Amino acid sequence: MQDPLGPKFGIIANEIMTKPTRMRTVAIDAALYQSYLTQYESGRAFCAALYAVINNDDHKKLMRESHALRYSLPDERDFMRRLSEYQRFLRRCQPYEVEARPNGRVNVPVRTARAMQYLPARNRDFSTYVYNAVMRTDYLLRFSELRRTGREYTGPTALQQMVEVILAVAQTDNMLRRRKQQRLDI
Repeated sequence: MQDPLGPKFGIIANEIMTKPTRMRTVAIDAALYQSYLTQYESGRAFCAALYAVINNDDHKKLMRESHALRYSLPDERDFMRRLSEYQRFLRRCQPYEVEARPNGRVNVPVRTARAMQYLPARNRDFSTYVYNAVMRTDYLLRFSELRRTGREYTGPTALQQMVEVILAVAQTDNMLRRRKQQRLDI
């Protein structure tokens, strides 16, 4: 797979995995950095929204009832494991440790740059997992049935936050594609 932030960035990110490097920062375009920061913040909001849904008493009650009625539901243990892994990854990103440069670029620490390089893939993987967990089970069917019976779920949801993560990833992908087509420096 070609490195999304260009060869210099990919070489540095891969070298840090195998040997120490003297380089401490990587300079990238400020607009591109902002795009990655938007992805990061969207991911954190998505995690917070998912935890709000999971910890909501109405949702817990609905899940218990749905299990008792033998609905096919997402595997809660696997879901919590993946959510925790995703949240740990986001905590390790540390995207605010950057230094603005006067030429419209940003100095990013190498460890942060490495995390940013993997951020779009992690965001795609986790949002796809959540989407599949919801769509390939009876989870939404149960909510639809509640609405038809007049007992609507009024607790928190995470749909908007998931869409924001997907849009942030698409925005970064489009920006990288345009920069590559125009042969601009990353």
